[in-house]
Amino acid sequence: MVVMDGPVPRPSGRAPRRRRAVWAGVLLVGVLLLAGVLTFLLRDPRKSLDVRSGFPPDVYLTDDPASIRDTTSEVCPRIAYCVQAAESPRIRIMRFSSEDAARAEAVRLAPDAWPSDWFVVEFLEPDSMTQDDYQLVESMVDGAAADSPD
Repeated sequence: MVVMDGPVPRPSGRAPRRRRAVWAGVLLVGVLLLAGVLTFLLRDPRKSLDVRSGFPPDVYLTDDPASIRDTTSEVCPRIAYCVQAAESPRIRIMRFSSEDAARAEAVRLAPDAWPSDWFVVEFLEPDSMTQDDYQLVESMVDGAAADSPD
């Protein structure tokens, strides 16, 4: 039997601390990756859709893409939170920085406007439009889902 004088030596504890630090780092990286993936998956690409090039000419009720012009500099300075605007002789589409701002503008323009998330479609010649025209424009704007940089 071995008799020891003094306190019993204990392990330094460095290995468990080091292991905890490694696991904490792995957990932090995992949380950051999950947050990034969720942000990417939950982001609505329509929020930055270019209203001039992001929609086919049919949305503007025209066969001539040249008749669709960027009117951002003319339209947006006088409308709060308007980010971009484009129009044909019959349709104007505006994109807003928030869905609430788009809804507010659609209410202001009613009955000649219709909101779709970040967009407001303004019917510039409502008397010339058929029910089929309205349905086509609304379904194409609602169905748009392409991303474009601001």
